Amino acid sequence: MMAVASGAHTRAQPSAPLLEGEAALPLYAVVASTVIAARDATGTPWDGFAMLGSDRARAMADRNVRSIPDGNRAATLPCEGASGLTVAWHGRSWALAFKGIGAGAPLYGDDPLHGALRPIVRESWMGESPFGGQGEPNARAGVARTDEADRGVLFGMPICPVVRVVEVPEAMIEPGHHYRRFEGTIVAEHRLVPSNVRLFHGTGRGLGQAPQHFVRSLNLTSRERLHAFIECLLGTGLAALSLYGASLREGTHGLEGLDYDDAWLDKDSLVAADGALHFVDLESLDWVASRDAAEARKRMTRQLARNAYDLFFAADAMMRAHEVVMAQHTSDGVRRARLRELFLLSMDSGSRSPRLGLEDSSAGLHLVLSTGLLPDLHIPLLDEVASTCPPMKPVLP
Repeated sequence: MMAVASGAHTRAQPSAPLLEGEAALPLYAVVASTVIAARDATGTPWDGFAMLGSDRARAMADRNVRSIPDGNRAATLPCEGASGLTVAWHGRSWALAFKGIGAGAPLYGDDPLHGALRPIVRESWMGESPFGGQGEPNARAGVARTDEADRGVLFGMPICPVVRVVEVPEAMIEPGHHYRRFEGTIVAEHRLVPSNVRLFHGTGRGLGQAPQHFVRSLNLTSRERLHAFIECLLGTGLAALSLYGASLREGTHGLEGLDYDDAWLDKDSLVAADGALHFVDLESLDWVASRDAAEARKRMTRQLARNAYDLFFAADAMMRAHEVVMAQHTSDGVRRARLRELFLLSMDSGSRSPRLGLEDSSAGLHLVLSTGLLPDLHIPLLDEVASTCPPMKPVLP
């Protein structure tokens, strides 16, 4: 097996939040009541406020901060400057983010919105949320997943905890609707994030979109540091790929586990500066029942199959970017061997689920899920490749 610098001995303690982008979006603090808070929520200066970007909020609020936009209806406070804030929670430094600040894109039509106008409209959007805001059931689901986690780790998978949900005052909501009215309480989430960098798709540069940038900005130019980062990425990524099996339990309607059929790791996870993958859109995590053992095994296999490519792409992109930055091109075979060993080293992490393991054989790597409720399930993870596989170029943007 090829020698690889082991992050087990070199991984640093969780670092400061990794934030990309300019804090150019003003958010206005409107007094709001708390709907629900996580059991171990830590206090912040903005606990009693809905942080909104609309003209209605600007006219009413006495305080405002600058934030970094994140998608259509979320934003993150910077950690430095006049609006800077860092939250210490369970051994990690987090940035404070808000979901349900108002929409950054038009409800219907093609023209982008300009200035501070970020409306919340009672138009049904994806069924469970109003346009620009957040629906209460979704937000409550985020708090429930946070409460089920152990210090921000849900069955081995790091998450971005939803620590508080506040009700958006009715005066902040645009009257009327266009086609389908959203009924119900409109809320906003306060959540903690280790970064605003998505695995690939996001408002700014995702890890897989700009790997050379992150190799340089995170000082991953030494192979030892790069391998520690990727090892952490793979270990936490495996926890996401095996969540259904790691959480499998006896429920009211038979076996049930956590799944995320409406989410994808490339856009619904954030990457911390140490490489740890954190699932961010907790409303997408549902307890899903299986009719029998065969359906449970099928769901465990499917969860890995539909999401593994996102994880492999990011790890592969970082290795190729390092080669370009350091002008140290290697072969596809060497790169695959390093990835294989880093997968194995990632099993040394003390935070991984005890139900998760890897089996190394001449046929490749298999993920082994030992649920205690079913016979061990072996799922192919990394297959052996024929020597005739065409080479791939290491050139990246």
